[in-house]
Amino acid sequence: MKKQFLFIILFLFFGKALFSQANINYLDKQPYLMISAGPLFPGERFSSSSENGLFAKNGFLIGADINYIISHGIGIGFNYEYNNFGFNQDAFFEYSGANFMQREKNYASSKFGLNLLLNLPLQLGSEDWVINLYAKGKAGLRTMNIPEIDLQYNEITNKYVEVSYRPRSGTFGYLGYSAGLQLFFLQKYGVNLSYTEVMGSRHSINYSVRKFDAAGQLYELDDFINDRLDHYGFQIGFILLFTN
Repeated sequence: MKKQFLFIILFLFFGKALFSQANINYLDKQPYLMISAGPLFPGERFSSSSENGLFAKNGFLIGADINYIISHGIGIGFNYEYNNFGFNQDAFFEYSGANFMQREKNYASSKFGLNLLLNLPLQLGSEDWVINLYAKGKAGLRTMNIPEIDLQYNEITNKYVEVSYRPRSGTFGYLGYSAGLQLFFLQKYGVNLSYTEVMGSRHSINYSVRKFDAAGQLYELDDFINDRLDHYGFQIGFILLFTN
């Protein structure tokens, strides 16, 4: 799917380049706001239901960018993005060996980052209609919270009869990129279609564990998951140009 989308972007780029006039300075000194959303797909380790996997399922993103194009299509900006991934509860319940399971919430992540943009605007006859091919590098900080899980076990075969997992606060860095096309019209508005990806480095998710034995004794500890949290997805969005 990723390769097919990138092929479509390249096809549109070269096809439109034959019939359009590049205007590299079209967005110079131009700030704009972009609001976008779309589906997200966890990477192999993030979605795996094996012993070391994290049981994540497909999710969604909602994000906002404020960017400023400095000159010759090069720009900088800020972005905020909220990610939410489903949880494969049936697979985890089978893996846990518990008698009963209750789960609330999903994997949830917030990202705050900086953008570096490269743009190639293609003018369609007039400045009122412009297709912009762009690439965006992203770097910043993110959080990640696990689902809240409560498990109950048979006291005859297990030391602990109740086990609860709860998220703990934690922040770590991330690197990612987006690539796609934007259609600007009337020099005020635009729409966006893009592919986005977060790179697959290893990070830790903090959580706490509460355990009760058959005598009601409470045991508490903090722990963490260290694994690859990469993911990719697609965005559609609306753009508002703050024209000079």
